[in-house]
Amino acid sequence: MRMNDPVVSVIIPTFNCAGYLPEAVASVRTQHHSLEILVVDDGSTDDTAAVMAGLGDGITSLRQAHAGIAVARNTGIAQARGTFLAFLDADDVFTPEKFTRQLAHLTGPTAPDLSFGVVEEFVSPDLSPDQQVRFQARDPMRGYVAGAMLVRRETFLRVGLFAPEWRVGEFAD
Repeated sequence: MRMNDPVVSVIIPTFNCAGYLPEAVASVRTQHHSLEILVVDDGSTDDTAAVMAGLGDGITSLRQAHAGIAVARNTGIAQARGTFLAFLDADDVFTPEKFTRQLAHLTGPTAPDLSFGVVEEFVSPDLSPDQQVRFQARDPMRGYVAGAMLVRRETFLRVGLFAPEWRVGEFAD
């Protein structure tokens, strides 16, 4: 790592999520740490490119042919410079204290290499009231998903990249 490298690299893969992407990026910007934000457009056919162009400074925008979330995350990882890696799906958000809490857990002489947080489901407010009643958000729970993880970059790379052949459950590998 170089002197001015960010502490956390946040990789946001997106595929046809133009309507959600600004809120996802805004939730990353609430974090009070040195970070970089990498948005990887996985071949979207909606307004994602225009939305990415309007996200402002401090965003690394990457585009690739549609290849799936694993490949999009790996594309972001290849460009990431942070000591830690974080992943956020374009239709999700981080809580404001995510990195403060997880980085506190990951510092010190006996600190682990990664930390998982809690996830809380929500029903998208852009759904009609009739559609919203069909969904029931569960109580907050332990999140063993990529979006709840903060991992040391060196650890992640030692274990290996996301498996591109897995279109669903790529995180399980």
